Amino acid sequence: MALSLSTLALSNGTTFATATFAELVAVVYGVATMKSVTLMAVAVLLSASCALAQQTQNPTPNTMTSGRPSAVLDDATCQTIWKMASPNGATISRDQAVPYIVNFQMVDVNGDGQITADEFKAACGKGMVKNTKP
Repeated sequence: MALSLSTLALSNGTTFATATFAELVAVVYGVATMKSVTLMAVAVLLSASCALAQQTQNPTPNTMTSGRPSAVLDDATCQTIWKMASPNGATISRDQAVPYIVNFQMVDVNGDGQITADEFKAACGKGMVKNTKP
């Protein structure tokens, strides 16, 4: 069975053979717009589901190294991390502090280039010490 343009009709009853150019463009544009809207909706749903799946796969908290505050640590955790950072209890330098301190300049309150036990403890209370315990 062969179809001809004269037998196909637009939604308003006009056949393709008698339709004006503007009516044909409106039909094509409407189909293209509907496809675009559908494609966009699918893309949004896929990206949202990927973000949701990623969030549920990694529920552990971020220990963060970007220089912004992390979780406030309790005294026991703070002491444990201080003992790892400074086994002998002495002040620690910038190089020694890298694995533990979020932002060295903010923790080194007196600006002497060393972090004391008191500065470290204060930093724990401000969320400036990373919890490196497994």
